[in-house]
Amino acid sequence: MFPRERHHGIILVADDNESTRELLSSLLTEEGYHVICVSDGEQVLEKISADSIDVAVLDVIMPRKTGFEACLAIKSNPETRLIPVLLLTSLNSNDDRIRGIMCGADDFLCKPVNKHELLARMYSLLRLKQFTDELDNAEAVLFPRSARSWSSIPLLVSESALRCVRSAMSSRLFVLIMKSKMAPVILTG
Repeated sequence: MFPRERHHGIILVADDNESTRELLSSLLTEEGYHVICVSDGEQVLEKISADSIDVAVLDVIMPRKTGFEACLAIKSNPETRLIPVLLLTSLNSNDDRIRGIMCGADDFLCKPVNKHELLARMYSLLRLKQFTDELDNAEAVLFPRSARSWSSIPLLVSESALRCVRSAMSSRLFVLIMKSKMAPVILTG
Protein backbone atom coordinates (compact mmCIF):
# COMPACT_ATOMS: atom_id res chain seq x y z
CA MET A 1 0.00 0.00 0.00
CA PHE A 2 2.74 2.49 1.01
CA PRO A 3 6.41 2.13 1.85
CA ARG A 4 7.11 0.11 5.02
CA GLU A 5 9.74 2.43 6.38
CA ARG A 6 9.82 4.25 9.70
CA HIS A 7 8.10 7.55 9.20
CA HIS A 8 9.15 10.94 10.38
CA GLY A 9 6.81 13.72 11.20
CA ILE A 10 5.17 15.43 14.11
CA ILE A 11 1.46 14.71 14.31
CA LEU A 12 -0.85 16.72 16.56
CA VAL A 13 -3.83 14.62 17.67
CA ALA A 14 -6.75 16.49 19.24
CA ASP A 15 -9.74 14.67 20.69
CA ASP A 16 -11.63 15.18 23.92
CA ASN A 17 -12.03 11.39 24.27
CA GLU A 18 -8.94 10.02 26.03
CA SER A 19 -9.31 6.50 24.62
CA THR A 20 -9.44 7.87 21.04
CA ARG A 21 -6.32 9.97 21.69
CA GLU A 22 -4.51 6.94 23.10
CA LEU A 23 -5.55 4.73 20.16
CA LEU A 24 -4.44 7.25 17.54
CA SER A 25 -1.22 7.97 19.40
CA SER A 26 -0.44 4.27 19.68
CA LEU A 27 -1.12 3.57 15.98
CA LEU A 28 0.96 6.52 14.80
CA THR A 29 3.82 6.06 17.29
CA GLU A 30 4.08 2.41 16.26
CA GLU A 31 4.79 3.62 12.71
CA GLY A 32 7.55 5.98 13.86
CA TYR A 33 5.67 9.26 14.02
CA HIS A 34 6.16 11.66 16.93
CA VAL A 35 2.70 12.33 18.37
CA ILE A 36 1.54 15.22 20.53
CA CYS A 37 -1.92 14.85 22.09
CA VAL A 38 -4.30 17.55 23.28
CA SER A 39 -7.94 17.47 24.36
CA ASP A 40 -9.53 20.64 22.97
CA GLY A 41 -9.39 23.24 20.21
CA GLU A 42 -7.73 25.93 22.33
CA GLN A 43 -4.85 23.58 23.10
CA VAL A 44 -4.58 22.85 19.38
CA LEU A 45 -3.92 26.50 18.62
CA GLU A 46 -1.41 26.78 21.49
CA LYS A 47 0.57 23.74 20.26
CA ILE A 48 0.41 24.80 16.60
CA SER A 49 1.94 28.17 17.47
CA ALA A 50 4.53 26.73 19.90
CA ASP A 51 5.67 23.55 18.12
CA SER A 52 6.62 22.55 14.60
CA ILE A 53 3.60 20.45 13.60
CA ASP A 54 3.53 18.54 10.30
CA VAL A 55 -0.10 17.32 10.35
CA ALA A 56 -3.02 18.10 12.65
CA VAL A 57 -5.67 15.43 13.29
CA LEU A 58 -8.66 17.20 14.85
CA ASP A 59 -11.85 15.71 16.23
CA VAL A 60 -14.79 17.78 15.03
CA ILE A 61 -16.65 17.83 18.36
CA MET A 62 -14.42 19.21 21.13
CA PRO A 63 -14.86 21.66 24.01
CA ARG A 64 -13.77 25.30 23.96
CA LYS A 65 -13.07 25.33 20.20
CA THR A 66 -14.47 22.72 17.85
CA GLY A 67 -12.34 21.02 15.22
CA PHE A 68 -14.04 23.22 12.62
CA GLU A 69 -13.09 26.39 14.53
CA ALA A 70 -9.52 25.23 15.15
CA CYS A 71 -9.12 24.25 11.48
CA LEU A 72 -10.40 27.65 10.34
CA ALA A 73 -7.97 29.40 12.71
CA ILE A 74 -5.04 27.29 11.46
CA LYS A 75 -5.88 27.90 7.80
CA SER A 76 -6.48 31.64 8.36
CA ASN A 77 -3.04 32.22 9.87
CA PRO A 78 -0.28 32.84 7.26
CA GLU A 79 2.24 31.09 9.54
CA THR A 80 0.22 27.86 9.84
CA ARG A 81 -2.00 27.76 6.75
CA LEU A 82 0.11 25.13 5.00
CA ILE A 83 -0.18 22.57 7.81
CA PRO A 84 -2.43 19.78 6.57
CA VAL A 85 -5.53 19.26 8.70
CA LEU A 86 -7.39 15.96 8.87
CA LEU A 87 -10.81 16.19 10.50
CA LEU A 88 -11.80 13.15 12.53
CA THR A 89 -15.54 12.78 12.80
CA SER A 90 -18.42 10.53 13.66
CA LEU A 91 -20.65 12.95 11.77
CA ASN A 92 -21.51 11.56 8.36
CA SER A 93 -23.70 14.22 6.81
CA ASN A 94 -22.71 16.04 3.64
CA ASP A 95 -23.32 19.36 5.43
CA ASP A 96 -20.59 18.53 7.95
CA ARG A 97 -18.14 17.57 5.20
CA ILE A 98 -18.94 20.77 3.31
CA ARG A 99 -18.45 22.79 6.49
CA GLY A 100 -15.07 21.10 6.97
CA ILE A 101 -14.05 21.87 3.40
CA MET A 102 -15.12 25.49 3.86
CA CYS A 103 -12.95 25.66 7.01
CA GLY A 104 -9.97 24.48 4.95
CA ALA A 105 -9.69 20.81 5.99
CA ASP A 106 -7.40 18.79 3.75
CA ASP A 107 -8.94 15.42 4.50
CA PHE A 108 -11.54 13.56 6.57
CA LEU A 109 -11.52 10.33 8.50
CA CYS A 110 -14.64 8.76 9.99
CA LYS A 111 -14.83 7.08 13.37
CA PRO A 112 -14.30 4.29 14.12
CA VAL A 113 -10.82 4.69 12.67
CA ASN A 114 -9.47 2.10 10.25
CA LYS A 115 -5.73 1.69 10.93
CA HIS A 116 -4.76 1.25 7.27
CA GLU A 117 -6.81 4.24 6.13
CA LEU A 118 -5.32 6.40 8.90
CA LEU A 119 -1.77 5.43 7.95
CA ALA A 120 -2.41 5.93 4.24
CA ARG A 121 -3.84 9.39 4.87
CA MET A 122 -0.90 10.32 7.14
CA TYR A 123 1.55 9.20 4.47
CA SER A 124 -0.29 11.23 1.83
CA LEU A 125 -0.65 14.37 3.96
CA LEU A 126 3.00 14.27 5.03
CA ARG A 127 4.10 14.00 1.39
CA LEU A 128 1.89 16.99 0.60
CA LYS A 129 3.44 18.89 3.53
CA GLN A 130 6.93 17.98 2.32
CA PHE A 131 6.16 19.32 -1.18
CA THR A 132 4.67 22.56 0.13
CA ASP A 133 7.62 23.06 2.49
CA GLU A 134 10.01 22.60 -0.44
CA LEU A 135 8.07 25.16 -2.48
CA ASP A 136 7.98 27.56 0.43
CA ASN A 137 11.75 27.18 0.93
CA ALA A 138 12.39 27.69 -2.80
CA GLU A 139 10.23 30.81 -2.74
CA ALA A 140 12.21 32.17 0.23
CA VAL A 141 15.50 31.62 -1.63
CA LEU A 142 14.26 33.03 -4.94
CA PHE A 143 12.38 35.94 -3.45
CA PRO A 144 13.76 37.29 -0.18
CA ARG A 145 11.12 38.97 1.99
CA SER A 146 12.41 42.41 1.05
CA ALA A 147 11.81 41.72 -2.64
CA ARG A 148 8.43 39.98 -2.46
CA SER A 149 6.46 42.74 -4.09
CA TRP A 150 5.27 40.95 -7.22
CA SER A 151 4.90 44.12 -9.24
CA SER A 152 8.62 44.81 -8.81
CA ILE A 153 9.86 41.37 -9.85
CA PRO A 154 10.06 40.91 -13.61
CA LEU A 155 9.87 37.14 -13.88
CA LEU A 156 8.77 35.41 -17.03
CA VAL A 157 7.64 31.84 -17.05
CA SER A 158 7.22 30.36 -20.49
CA GLU A 159 4.07 28.53 -21.48
CA SER A 160 6.02 25.28 -21.80
CA ALA A 161 7.34 25.66 -18.25
CA LEU A 162 3.81 26.28 -17.01
CA ARG A 163 2.62 23.12 -18.81
CA CYS A 164 5.44 21.15 -17.17
CA VAL A 165 4.54 22.48 -13.74
CA ARG A 166 0.87 21.65 -14.24
CA SER A 167 1.53 18.14 -15.52
CA ALA A 168 4.19 17.30 -12.95
CA MET A 169 2.15 18.23 -9.90
CA SER A 170 -0.90 16.61 -8.48
CA SER A 171 -4.00 18.74 -8.79
CA ARG A 172 -4.10 19.12 -5.00
CA LEU A 173 -0.57 20.52 -4.86
CA PHE A 174 -1.23 22.75 -7.88
CA VAL A 175 -4.24 24.23 -6.05
CA LEU A 176 -2.01 24.96 -3.03
CA ILE A 177 0.49 26.72 -5.27
CA MET A 178 -2.25 28.77 -6.86
CA LYS A 179 -3.40 29.84 -3.38
CA SER A 180 0.17 30.73 -2.37
CA LYS A 181 2.27 33.77 -3.06
CA MET A 182 3.78 31.98 -6.09
CA ALA A 183 0.55 32.18 -8.11
CA PRO A 184 1.24 35.63 -9.62
CA VAL A 185 4.70 34.49 -10.72
CA ILE A 186 3.43 31.33 -12.36
CA LEU A 187 0.46 33.01 -14.01
CA THR A 188 2.42 35.92 -15.51
CA GLY A 189 4.22 33.61 -17.92
